[in-house]
Amino acid sequence: MASLCSVLKFLIFIQFTAVFVNNVLDATSDQEVNYSSNQIVSVIFQKLLPQASDETLKRYFNAFGNDLRPNCSDPYASHVLQTLLLIATARVEV
Repeated sequence: MASLCSVLKFLIFIQFTAVFVNNVLDATSDQEVNYSSNQIVSVIFQKLLPQASDETLKRYFNAFGNDLRPNCSDPYASHVLQTLLLIATARVEV
């Protein structure tokens, strides 16, 4: 019985984590690239994006795709872009 309770607690934790991550990333709508250019925020994005939904990732890809060259040159946004590319390659169905 104890193991069932811990499994249920773990599943609830994962569900709340996914909701939290998507809510935080949704709050950055239309400012993804601007926020990614900040040193602290870029690290937060790099930690949150792997748990983001596919729709959120699409929004980030579209935002970064508008001006790819400056984003690749930015010292902080480039790391967020790198994280997005790593996530995309990991989620591709073979």
